[in-house]
Amino acid sequence: MPFKSKRAKIVLTGKDKEELESISKSRTASKARVERARMILAYSAGESINSIAKRLGTNRPKIERTVDRAVGYGALTALDDLPRKGATPKITREAKAWFLSIACTKPKELGLASEVWTFKELARYVRENCEQAGHPSLVKLQKGTVSKILAKSDIKPHKQSYYLEKKDPNFSEKTQVKDRHRSKEFVEYLQGLDELYPKSFTIKIILDNHSSHISKETKAYLKTVPNRFQFTFTPVHASWLNLIEVFFSKMTRSFLRGIRVQSKQELQNRILQYIDEVNQMPTVFTWKWKMNEISIA
Repeated sequence: MPFKSKRAKIVLTGKDKEELESISKSRTASKARVERARMILAYSAGESINSIAKRLGTNRPKIERTVDRAVGYGALTALDDLPRKGATPKITREAKAWFLSIACTKPKELGLASEVWTFKELARYVRENCEQAGHPSLVKLQKGTVSKILAKSDIKPHKQSYYLEKKDPNFSEKTQVKDRHRSKEFVEYLQGLDELYPKSFTIKIILDNHSSHISKETKAYLKTVPNRFQFTFTPVHASWLNLIEVFFSKMTRSFLRGIRVQSKQELQNRILQYIDEVNQMPTVFTWKWKMNEISIA
């Protein structure tokens, strides 16, 4: 008596059969889809699983899985892998909701100096406060995860929209006057130094490499006191003397760009608070550029 399979049969509609035949002959579809289409067509035509396995050069379990999927979910659905349960998320949904509520709150409302969040500052604040809020799954939160969660939620707490309106018709003229005023102040500063120190001294002054102090007024004054001053400009690239400008740049982009204050005193207090917050998570800078070439006499 011939063996009779207890496995359910696959019944194909005309449309399904036509699409499966097209996929089974395709030269652009993935190998897995082509192979599964051939398995389903062969089984639905009455061919045994052992025969299909030998003909296609594969194994029974692989064909059985494909056939079972086709029976349970449909022939075309069986061409692709079914969604898997996956690992349990490390960050709970409740924790993400709390995180997003923090991201939508201004840092200054939580006692910080900044007006808007940076990813690093947001991650640090969440790590320090998540356990107290009942969300320990966020205790190892880093900038990369912050970016992913915000991107999926389409929330951008680190950005702001603004516009600039030029209302003063004499703005350009006033700017030139301001530059001339600064030059005049610098000349007066040099004159003060000239009077303060003995004439036999050479006064040495360090200026940044983008300094605007050497104006026409300054050059005119220096001609009246030749060899009295010696100016040193910091190097344009990679100088440790420029690190303070790097810090000022960071402070401008991450803190000052969105700040709103009611008085100069509030501005001063919040700048000092920002510096204290930066000092709580310092970044050590190790200078390596040509250290082996330094000669100490």
